[in-house]
Order: sequence, then structure tokens, then C-alpha cells
Amino acid sequence: MKTGNIDFFNGLITGFATKGLPQRLTAQGRQMETLRAFKNTDVQPEKLTVAAMTPLGGGSGHPDFIVWGDSHAEHLYPLFVRLAQRYGLHGLMATHSNTIPSLNVQLGEQYDAAVQFNRKMLEAVRATGVRHVILAARWQGYLAARMLQDGSPVPPDRTAGAVLASVGRLTADLRAMGCTVWLVEDVPGHAFSALDELQRPLRPSNAGEFESTAAAAADKGRAVVERFLDGQAAAGVQVVRTRALFLSGDRYLAVRGGVPLYRDTNHLSAPGALLLEGALWPALAQIGTDRVVAHRTAPVLAPQNSRP
Repeated sequence: MKTGNIDFFNGLITGFATKGLPQRLTAQGRQMETLRAFKNTDVQPEKLTVAAMTPLGGGSGHPDFIVWGDSHAEHLYPLFVRLAQRYGLHGLMATHSNTIPSLNVQLGEQYDAAVQFNRKMLEAVRATGVRHVILAARWQGYLAARMLQDGSPVPPDRTAGAVLASVGRLTADLRAMGCTVWLVEDVPGHAFSALDELQRPLRPSNAGEFESTAAAAADKGRAVVERFLDGQAAAGVQVVRTRALFLSGDRYLAVRGGVPLYRDTNHLSAPGALLLEGALWPALAQIGTDRVVAHRTAPVLAPQNSRP
């Protein structure tokens, strides 16, 4: 991990993490708070408009791309900011926690809000005429959850198929609208929080166990997701592979060079998000090459409001 990558996001969120009072924290505490902090890109469905989305990069008006997903899209915010600035792009981002990008299959406890959020996101794509849509979520996390489809419970033995088929229908709808769809593979999860372990006053002798997870354990049950991603790629969706970037031998790293890559068991810290640069920069580079065409053919919007 390059030190500059970490410094980039440290400067971006230190004030946010400490509510503007960094002098109240020790140097170590300030570092840990920075690693734990994140940019809130969630938008409640009833407030979701194009203007309510979080801007990425510079500029205003017509967006070059939109990022849509759950908290596993949100934790990539520092990377999207970095890449959008690098390629001179204007992006927009809106997320809703525990909400998979799907129009009719969602977690039972928040079905109505999740469906409303996704329908409004689809309306925003239409309204802006954006040419690139990036979808990111904790795909595997929904496959064994209690889901509703069109308001009715999904039988457990049909959940995985229903969830992934619904995501596939959304990507097909977006492509039919003329969008290039980018589907970001979810990152490996861990049974522990490396950041919490590193903050323990007295670390146990087996502390090294909290720095990585056996790939075989982390990948258990992923076959259905892998088949889905392969099928999406065959259908013309741009699949962004991320998991291999965390692989060291036969283990997925949770810590690299003493720096936690996660802020809990499955959400990336800023350095962890920036580790995905090698996977995502080709997507942003291609979006940059399409920028002139997109601006020539799409409607011009009023400048977007920045969110705090």
C-alpha cells in the first residue's frame, strides 16, 4: 500500500471522523478513527433525487457515471473520488444499506423502502441519460437471508436463484436503456474485525490469526455467485473482479503492512478501498474515453448540490 494513498483519504475525512476536533485525539486514536470513519452516501427513498446524490470528482451537470448499491458500494467512496478526480470525471453516488440492486426482491424487514429506493435510482438513470452505471453490493450476503419477492416470502431453497435472477433483470433493463453496466464483485469477509483486534491494549499471542482468513473458508458457498458473475459477463455486463487483490497465498488479507484493510468484519477501511484501485481504474478510464460522446448526446442538467 502506498503511503500517499492513505494520506489522500486521511486528509479528506479527518475532520469528519473527529467532528473537527482532532486535537482531542492521540495520534494513535486519530489514526484508528480515520480508519473506522466512512462517508455516508445513504439516501432515504423519500428524499432521493439526482440533486440528493453524493458527487464524485469535479464538475457538475450531466454525470459521467452513477454508483448504485448498498454499504458495500458506500465503502468504495474514497476510491471513486480518487479515480474520478484522476480522469476528470463527474460521478454521482447513492446507496441504501441492506438493499440489493433489484426492483422486486429485497430483505423482508425493509422491502418497501428498498424497492422504492431502487425504482427511484432507475428513474434517476433515465432522467440523467447517464451512460455508465456501477452496481456494487454484498451479493452473497443476501442469498440465505429472509427475502420477499413482489411482497411475498421467498422459500429458502429458492432465495439465491430469486435474488440473482432479479439482479440480472435489472442489469438487462439498464443495458436496454443504453447503459454500460459495471458489476463490482464483493470483497472477502472475515469472522473478526482486524481493526478491533489491533486496538486491544494487550494483544494475545495468536494476534496473527486476526490478520487474514483462509480463502477456502471465505469462499465457501460462493459457487452460485461465481456462476452468476460469469453469466453476467457473457451477457455483456462489465464484471469487476476484486477478491484476488486481497489474496496472499491461500489466505485473504485483513491487514496489510500493519494497516487494517477493513473497519469491521466486511466493510473496507479507506486503505482497503484504495487497494481496489487496480481493479477499478480500467472502468473509470473507459468511462473517461466515453465522456465526449456522453455529453454530446445526453440532456444538460442543473448543477448538483454538494452534500456535507
